[in-house]
Amino acid sequence: MIFTNFPKSIDGVDSIPDVLAYNKELVTPGDEESPSPQGAPIQPLVAIVAIAGALLLAARRR
Repeated sequence: MIFTNFPKSIDGVDSIPDVLAYNKELVTPGDEESPSPQGAPIQPLVAIVAIAGALLLAARRR
């Protein structure tokens, strides 16, 4: 699953960490920790997506 929202694209989502928290809440509502469907680590994947998004934003501004 890939999310393509960016900071300030949604009210109250002003930074990359806000985007990640917002997206996580969409997938896993509530405070419960849920395992990945195939047991794959989610945190590294989220970090890679966040870095890729930041690089795309930086490239667009040039």
